Amino acid sequence: NRHPVPLLKEVDYFILAASLAKESKNIFREYLGDGLVPTRSASGKSFFRSKSIPFPPDHFKTLKGLTHRDLSHHPKVYQYIKKWCV
Repeated sequence: NRHPVPLLKEVDYFILAASLAKESKNIFREYLGDGLVPTRSASGKSFFRSKSIPFPPDHFKTLKGLTHRDLSHHPKVYQYIKKWCV
């Protein structure tokens, strides 16, 4: 059994996810994601609203056409981290 943990009010959360799919509207994007983590899960969404994590939409970005491994070294990842930290 999973238990939702409330987000800390004084912390800004930012999430980057990768998706093998290059198009936004693609069934594989939601369920296969980056080949390891489904995009739906990476974004904190659950099929049950009570178990979803309410990350602000402008603090979440899916990088299309990338794998899970790409998240560790792709230039696009650094661009978003830099943008969010400034």
